[in-house]
Amino acid sequence: MKRLHMKNSMFLGMTCLLLTGLLSGCGNSAAESPDVELHPATGTIKLNGEPLGQASVTFISNGTGTQYTYFGATDPEGKFVLKNRQGVEGCEAGQFKVIVSKRVLSDGSPMPQEDSPEAAAMAADSKELLPPKFSSREATELMYEVAAGGQEIQIDLNE
Repeated sequence: MKRLHMKNSMFLGMTCLLLTGLLSGCGNSAAESPDVELHPATGTIKLNGEPLGQASVTFISNGTGTQYTYFGATDPEGKFVLKNRQGVEGCEAGQFKVIVSKRVLSDGSPMPQEDSPEAAAMAADSKELLPPKFSSREATELMYEVAAGGQEIQIDLNE
């Protein structure tokens, strides 16, 4: 009888542990954190005065707490919309380190925009067109602030 009670207790304990893990989730997502308010954040990127199409932009929060990251991709006119990791449009207010990257395949043709195993394989055979002062997380000199309530962000890159 004691052995049966022990097995039931172990089963119940493991079930509670599993449910706690499933319900709590993982990662630092602004969408999952109730204290992070997302604001509309759109913008335009220009390189030497011309719209920079087919580029990616990453905003990394520069605060002392949890670092949240927001992403966007430019259209042919250089316009982008920032989204969080879950694809929800918006960005928290604050100061951000910004990375702008424009990659092309080794033959100079544009990178595919879709997420697929083929696109991932092609990315390994790509090259960065922008200098590290814009495209490297470690070397970027770009810092921008996103205001509460949202704003249009103009990023002007000059080589």
